[in-house]
Amino acid sequence: MSVFRYIPGNHYTEEQKQLDKRIFRHSLFFPTFLIVLLWLIRLFETEFHLNLVQGGIYPLHVKGLLGILTAPLVHGSFSHLMANTVPLFLLTLALLFFYRDLAYRIFFLIWIISGIFVWLGAREAWHIGASGVIYGLAAFLFMSGIVRNNVRLLTISIIVVFLYGGLFWGNLSHETRNFMGRASLGRCFRYRAGCCLQEKRTSRGTTSLG
Repeated sequence: MSVFRYIPGNHYTEEQKQLDKRIFRHSLFFPTFLIVLLWLIRLFETEFHLNLVQGGIYPLHVKGLLGILTAPLVHGSFSHLMANTVPLFLLTLALLFFYRDLAYRIFFLIWIISGIFVWLGAREAWHIGASGVIYGLAAFLFMSGIVRNNVRLLTISIIVVFLYGGLFWGNLSHETRNFMGRASLGRCFRYRAGCCLQEKRTSRGTTSLG
């Protein structure tokens, strides 16, 4: 389907504008579903007076392995979830809009790899929250805008710098998950580079809130 194969360029035709609109509408579905899911989980936890912190990651313990998959879905409070909602929605939307062929694979690579690094290297505590995914997405979009030298991707890179500049230059030592989100970036770029090369050949205890 052309809606999944088309990559927006620097020059627009009327046909491309219409296709961009269709792609944008499609790109809204997954981030909307993800945010609704996060809020439903938090509401369920609150309504039934549950504590899902053990769905997080506990480093170097077997009991914390499941959290590699589930930790980004669990948040410690509504304020914690609210802080992650807008950036997660916008960055996932940008990823889906600009990288349709690879977006879901890149997203879940960041999700899984950031969790693995938390399990391997974070301090002994329950780590929950989606900030590792957020920072991985921000770093990927920032670097890809520079690497691809695309006008609109460069614009996204500038916006990412203003909104999440602390990710690259701030003090992140108190948030292990933030660092691990960045650590997953290298793997995603290697994956992206391999796909691009193939295309060219073809054409040619304590809870840590994150």
